[in-house]
Amino acid sequence: MKVFEPVVRLMNRLKYAQKFIVIAVVFVLVIASVSFILMQRMNSEITEMEQRYEGASYNTALKDVLQQVQIHRGTSVQAWNGSEDAQSKLASIREQANRALHVLNEQHTKQTYPLHIDEELDAINEQWQAIAEKDRWQDRDELTTLHTNLTTFIIETMLTVSNESSLQLARSPASQNLIATLTKTMPSVTENAGNLRWLGASVLAKEGDMTAQERAHISEKFYLMIEEFATIDADLQRAFTDPDIQAAVQSTYEEATAANELYATMVEQLLNGETANLTSAAFFEAATNTINLQFDLYSTSLAHLTTLMEQQLSELKMNRIMLVLLETLIVLVAMYLFMGFYIGIKRSITTIEQAAISIAEGDLTTSIHLHTKDEMLEIEHAFNKMTTGLQSLVKEIGESSQYVTASSEELHVGVEETTKSIMHVAEMMSDVSEGANEQTARLQQSEDALQHMTNDVAQIVTNSEDVAQLALTTMTLAHDGNDVMQQSSTQMNTIQQSVETTQHMIEALHGRSEQITHILQLITGVAEQTNLLSLNASIEAARAGEYGKGFAVVANEVGKLAAEARNAAHEVGTLVQGIQKDTTTSVQLMGDVTTQVRTGMDLSTTTAQKFEQIVSSMEQLSEQINGIIVNSSQVASSTEQVVTAIDAMKVISTKNMAASTEVATATEQQNASMEEMAASATELATMSETLQTLIQRFKV
Repeated sequence: MKVFEPVVRLMNRLKYAQKFIVIAVVFVLVIASVSFILMQRMNSEITEMEQRYEGASYNTALKDVLQQVQIHRGTSVQAWNGSEDAQSKLASIREQANRALHVLNEQHTKQTYPLHIDEELDAINEQWQAIAEKDRWQDRDELTTLHTNLTTFIIETMLTVSNESSLQLARSPASQNLIATLTKTMPSVTENAGNLRWLGASVLAKEGDMTAQERAHISEKFYLMIEEFATIDADLQRAFTDPDIQAAVQSTYEEATAANELYATMVEQLLNGETANLTSAAFFEAATNTINLQFDLYSTSLAHLTTLMEQQLSELKMNRIMLVLLETLIVLVAMYLFMGFYIGIKRSITTIEQAAISIAEGDLTTSIHLHTKDEMLEIEHAFNKMTTGLQSLVKEIGESSQYVTASSEELHVGVEETTKSIMHVAEMMSDVSEGANEQTARLQQSEDALQHMTNDVAQIVTNSEDVAQLALTTMTLAHDGNDVMQQSSTQMNTIQQSVETTQHMIEALHGRSEQITHILQLITGVAEQTNLLSLNASIEAARAGEYGKGFAVVANEVGKLAAEARNAAHEVGTLVQGIQKDTTTSVQLMGDVTTQVRTGMDLSTTTAQKFEQIVSSMEQLSEQINGIIVNSSQVASSTEQVVTAIDAMKVISTKNMAASTEVATATEQQNASMEEMAASATELATMSETLQTLIQRFKV
């Protein structure tokens, strides 16, 4: 198939009109070349036939001149022998010879094809003028020699004309034999018969007295004539294989044959000395009759050949006309078929082009019907199959985009709810942080009070005198401390409730983030499916070639949107994973905070109990003042334990405050992640709406 590659490349660069023009030009060139060759050949045959026809006409004119010269020679010899009748005929014979020569000259003037006999014709005219202008002859030899030279020259000229005009190149063997007889044998036999005519008439004019030279001359001419008669008979018998030639020449041939036999018999009698019944006039008349019948046979045969050549020439010219008409008809039919073929292909291409434009404009319901059974039918099936596939593809993309839109809206709603929960957690953690700060301040106050109490106990130990007053003061302080501890216990309860609420909300947030992760997985799946659909659309568009470029752009945009949706979903997933990680950490921290708060509450309870004991002791202090000193050591020891417990509570409160700060920070990060997730959901919704807008361009 590589051998066709150059012409395939050439044709692919041309439009259909140009392709058909190239093919038509090549076809016309081939037809023109073949026509030119056939026309040249036919014109050559016509030219050859016209040349042969002209040669036949030339030889007919030369035959007439030859016949008149031979008659003039014989009549002149008779006149030279003393025949007055012959002498009276010479003027008329010269006139006939002049007319025949005039016809020959006119034929030469009108010739179409050069026969190269100008010099021969001039010589014939000169020699005849020399003979015609001769009033007296010196002797008979001069008379016969001049005439014989002219007749011999005329016969040679006839043979030259036959050769130059290709007269001998007949179309059939029968015609060739007839032409051979006409051009070579018949003129010669008339010449030999003519020589025998004047020789025999001269001998008989002398009453049969024949010299040896005359006998030899007559014998030579006689035997030549007999051989030529035999040659003519043989050629004509072969020519008679053509029924047309036989029908045209048979009767004249039979007359000539009878005359030839009679004349030959008379010559034999002359040679044998049997001249008793022979006269010069009778011999001359028999010879003239034989010669005239030979010329009649020549004329009849040549006329038949001329008629045959006219028919052949007319047939050739008609064939040439038919060839031109046939070639014109072939070219017209071929052009008609080419135009029909071109219009059919152009119509199919226009139908496909209009359908492709409709599809490019979004009408996927378009189908084509080419009404053909050639390869275009396969294109029709493939095109309709492509439009059906595009319809299904666009429907699937539309359904997927609607699902993406719904999912993005659900994601946006979930993100908003999660953001609200996070904001609520942040507010509660802010409250926890403030409570922790307040608890630290109160613990600091309790520590200071206990420190004062320690100092007071020391003063009680050292100065029992001031015990009563100090006891009152201590009682007051104990009441205050008890109130503070009760407030601290209440605050710790509040902190514990806030921490538990925060922990529950963070766990709920963790659950919602898992739901978001599930939604993102669905979105990612939809994006991947959309991307696959986009790839399929790109493949179908690539199959469609030039007319699928518009849909290829749409498919590319759909692929980009799917990729962006997948990337956004991935980013949201990353953020959700971070949120899940942060919420897990927050849950753990809130668990620690809960434990610490519970420990603080236990300590607060213990402290409250201690303060109650202090109050009880201080109430009994008035009654048991005497046991103050003993109990002062115990009070000091208890006070130290309270200070230690308060220090522990301060540590716990500090940890609670730090944990609250960490939870607040994580909550802020989670809030930022939710905002990014909301932005991604909004962007995903926007892309989905854009995809819906693009899909709405298509009519399915």
